[in-house]
Amino acid sequence: MVDLQFHEAANIFPLIDGEEFDLFVEDIRVNGQRESIKLLDGLILDGRNRYRACLLAGREPRFEKVATEDPVAYVLSLNLHRRQLTPSQSSMCAARAREIYERQ
Repeated sequence: MVDLQFHEAANIFPLIDGEEFDLFVEDIRVNGQRESIKLLDGLILDGRNRYRACLLAGREPRFEKVATEDPVAYVLSLNLHRRQLTPSQSSMCAARAREIYERQ
């Protein structure tokens, strides 16, 4: 299996854990990976939970290379409206995105 690192922009959003993650692993075990994991410069930009779930389910992860000049905007666009975040999680995501932009 491939051992990949996460892009810093991927870490804007919290990882799924607990029962929700266990159910996701089981779904991938039974149904396979439905959405590819997005790579930018060899790092996981989107799909950290899919990657982790594939490894635990014993499934070979499927990847797709992407190109973007703004990885933060890419991650926000893909995740902001599909994830069910609490207000505090949303605030944390905004702060993390801002930190990355400030370092750039």
